[in-house]
Amino acid sequence: MHAKALLLIEVTSPETRRNDLEVKPDLYHRCKVPLYAIVDRQGGERGDEVRLIGYRATRTRFAPLPLDERGWLWLEPVRLWLAVEQDRVICYDENGRRIPPPNERARAAEALAREAEREKSDLQKRVEQLEAQLRRARRRP
Repeated sequence: MHAKALLLIEVTSPETRRNDLEVKPDLYHRCKVPLYAIVDRQGGERGDEVRLIGYRATRTRFAPLPLDERGWLWLEPVRLWLAVEQDRVICYDENGRRIPPPNERARAAEALAREAEREKSDLQKRVEQLEAQLRRARRRP
């Protein structure tokens, strides 16, 4: 299909971690992938932290990409920030606005639907009250 990869993101697991960190950077550089990001789920000294690692292709190898002062990794091809929050990876747009993951968006949509249903029920009760008042007012001489 002659497609060109602009970005690869790996999430390590115990089974693939060594390949993701040691083997694949060289392989992806040879494949001319310009940006390689790794979500290392076994990072840190204790091996239980989530850390971000980024590589940018140079002519001869991958060079490490620095994280910004917040610990975020800029993904230029998609113009997004990758960040870790409470051991979860979150995306931010280029202006630093958090992009909620799908499960959070679903919960927010469900909460909005419940609120709309409550408002509908409250309005229906109010209409019934007004209709009852109107009926009583019409019966009065």
